[in-house]
Order: sequence, then structure tokens, then C-alpha cells
Amino acid sequence: RFVISDDLNFAWAHDPDLTNGITTSGRNGQYFHLYNRVAAAFQVKPKLGLEASWGLRGIDYDLAAISASENRLSHLIGLQIRRQLGEKTAVLAAARYGRVDFDAAPRDSDSTYFLAGIERALSNRATFSALAGIENRSIGGQDFNDPYAETSMNFKISDQTQLAWIGHVGYDENELF
Repeated sequence: RFVISDDLNFAWAHDPDLTNGITTSGRNGQYFHLYNRVAAAFQVKPKLGLEASWGLRGIDYDLAAISASENRLSHLIGLQIRRQLGEKTAVLAAARYGRVDFDAAPRDSDSTYFLAGIERALSNRATFSALAGIENRSIGGQDFNDPYAETSMNFKISDQTQLAWIGHVGYDENELF
């Protein structure tokens, strides 16, 4: 079984917009936000699956005073292995690489994540997953190793519609993935 998915979101919005966690908390005017994640999942064996993904996020502020320090383009490339343990439980292992490029600010960064966790089917429509591990982030020639964890709750409303809640805790200098 092979599945390709695409999650695309773009908006012209006004700060502060604290719902997405990517903009400043002050009144800094209008901005364009683009997010796109493409993934390909492949069932290698009946209980073993792989998913490769690439995510792109861009922020472009209208005000020149803000855009110099906040405009950025981010990439996140990931590979996840999923091993089914039983009918409702799977273990997960993931490796990701992220790059954040700012237009002018000296805050460009590279991040590498190594995560392990579990996924549990709560019903035929709801699943919960939790991953934890380490993030290595390099900013301006300095390396930081910090713990990182994320959770997600997914509910399938229909064949074409899914409701998802995603939360994470980690070192967030200049970007949330």
C-alpha cells in the first residue's frame, strides 16, 4: 500500500495571531503565511511502514521594519518508521532535519531531531501518538542539545476530513515545525 498526502495552508493575516504560533505577539501589521507538507507512506510489510515527508513554511511581513528580522523560509525533511505491535498499538521512530532561513536576521538555524514513541488507536476514528527524544540545533555556530516531545490526537470525521490536535515542547528559538 502506497499513500501520498499533501497538507496546504496559506493566508494573508494580521498580527497578533497567536493561534498558529509562528508570528510575533505585537501589533506588527499584515503578513503572508504559507505552509505545505507533502508525505509519502509505504507499507513495507504487513506490520512495518515507512513515511517520508517534506514541509515548507514561509512568513513574509508587509512592514519593512518587521520583515527584516521576521521574514523566513523553513524546510523540514523527515523519515518515520512505524512497527505495528498489536491491533491498536504501534511503536514509532523518527529522524528529521530542519532548516530555517531568515531574510536578513542572523538567526538562521539547522536542527536535527531523533524521536521514538507510541501510537494508539482509541477507536476506529480516533488515534493518539506521543514521541520524545532529542533536538540538536545549530544557530550562529553554536550547538544546542535539548529534549523535545510532541503529541497528536487525530479524529477522522469522514473519508476526506480529519480533525487534528498537535502539541510539542522543545527549544523554539525562531520557528515551530
